[in-house]
Amino acid sequence: MNEVLVWCFDLDAIDAAEVGAVLSVDERERAARFRFAIHRERFIAARGALRYALGAVLEMAPAAIEFEYGEHGKPELNGVQFNLSHSDRWALVAITRAAAVGIDVERVNPERGNPAIARRFFAEREIAELELLTGEAYTRGFFNCWTRKEAVLKAAGTGIAGGLSSFAVPVGEMEEPVHIESPDCWVGNLSGAFPYLEGEGFSSALALIGQRPLVRRVCDTVLRIPVRRTFK
Repeated sequence: MNEVLVWCFDLDAIDAAEVGAVLSVDERERAARFRFAIHRERFIAARGALRYALGAVLEMAPAAIEFEYGEHGKPELNGVQFNLSHSDRWALVAITRAAAVGIDVERVNPERGNPAIARRFFAEREIAELELLTGEAYTRGFFNCWTRKEAVLKAAGTGIAGGLSSFAVPVGEMEEPVHIESPDCWVGNLSGAFPYLEGEGFSSALALIGQRPLVRRVCDTVLRIPVRRTFK
């Protein structure tokens, strides 16, 4: 079965003070190293949301989940494949039993999406396609490319260390997932599942090793994650 469960969480709506209780000592220590409270609280909320989602799938208490970490720092858990990405207030969590999965969300930022960065990190085909675009279309194409490549490398378990320029993805709009030969995976958009992300200026993508993903959006309210009584 190639089904991938995907949640989208508003980190600023989660009560970080309560959710922090389910984190491991290591996760709390990592959170404490953030200089600004908003970054610390969003980190806690994201890791807590991941634990609540995994707990629901595995029928375990969120605090009882014990991660192992791969060579490149990717958390692992026997019996299920998962990945987390967050940018500003939004977090995406993907969980599947099918194969290794990667997910990515990024705020679209014209200052970061520029030709100099593209020429440094992207494959020649992607650079050539982007050079045909200008203005807002270029910025959107850049972040389409970036999130898709990040999702692929996270699925492969290598992260950016795997080389963003070692393979190419489409930079334009994709109605359906496409196959990437190396690493062998399928990568697709999440704009259909979470259209409000694109509307708020974010780009997102999901990749599944060896199989075409069947994305199933899951409502986060069923997880009963503690939420703030007043929103920021």
